[in-house]
Amino acid sequence: FLGPSAARRSPGGARAMMVFGTCCAAVQGNDDIVAKLVQQIPLTPPLSVLSGQEIAQRVSKPGQTCEVHCDTDEGEDTIEEVAPRVSDIRLPPAGVAVSFCATIEFKKSKPFGVALDLSDGAWIRVGRIDKLGPVAEYNERAAPEERIGSGDFITGINSAAGSGREMIKALQQGGVVNLHMRRPFSFTITGIPKGGTSWGLDLSYHSRSSAITVKQVFAVGAIADLNKTLPDEHQVKAGDYLVEVNGHRGNPKDLHEIIRNSKVLDLVISRPAR
Repeated sequence: FLGPSAARRSPGGARAMMVFGTCCAAVQGNDDIVAKLVQQIPLTPPLSVLSGQEIAQRVSKPGQTCEVHCDTDEGEDTIEEVAPRVSDIRLPPAGVAVSFCATIEFKKSKPFGVALDLSDGAWIRVGRIDKLGPVAEYNERAAPEERIGSGDFITGINSAAGSGREMIKALQQGGVVNLHMRRPFSFTITGIPKGGTSWGLDLSYHSRSSAITVKQVFAVGAIADLNKTLPDEHQVKAGDYLVEVNGHRGNPKDLHEIIRNSKVLDLVISRPAR
């Protein structure tokens, strides 16, 4: 069961602390394994003509927290938990500036021409760039390696840096502003098990954003356990953006519900490249 403690900060914002856990019952021995497998296998063809590997294929279904692996060691079947896996690591392309400054004039009370993933963190993620507006006009005249793209991060606006809220205030004042931009570094972690603990995450999001921000990773929880097994650059950290959860993108409220109700997570994570 998962039931978050949530505090509304504004009509458009939400924050939730993931502090719950569920556990899967452990399988107690080979006799129980065989019994469970036999119950799930159609009677045709007869069980006697199925190999151990065929049995595993019959009962394995997408979305399970575990896969059945049949080993040939002494003819015994074992159930192993699938280990989390890091993949689809994406760095800025060669020849493209990792960081650059974009000077753009924004008119006060006029649309920015860009959808921003707002957060309580240290930076702002660019979600979508409109076809018309100040950012699109800047991209038309900018060098290709200094054009702002979807997924890029704003790490500072004029002298404001280190706070997404302060940067938005600076942007809302209008006028000619310097956007300190940084390209994204993203990667995917699949098969993160919740096990018998909580996720151990403090998350926040804005209703008009397209991603969830990690405010804090607690010292105790499934994500903290995951981080112990990964190199530093692939750990889940405060300030990270969760842009995809279990194959879903878009509405952050929906993404949050998926996290709440899942026993296993596949996450696409993005942060500013170094």
